[in-house]
Amino acid sequence: MEILGGDVCAVLEREYQNMAAEFMVKDVQLIWAEVKLVKCLVQNIVVDISFNQLGGLCTLCFHE
Repeated sequence: MEILGGDVCAVLEREYQNMAAEFMVKDVQLIWAEVKLVKCLVQNIVVDISFNQLGGLCTLCFHE
């Protein structure tokens, strides 16, 4: 999961530097805690992406 988190962070960083991007991405952070987390702002909305968390996937299915 360490590689995946770094890859996601790298993609978001490229979008941050892309002036022609459809959505404005800024403040990209990779947090190395017990639960790996990528945090950023997309169009001034806070986005958290966690990795290897089955509970989050179950919550998503519940909401659908």
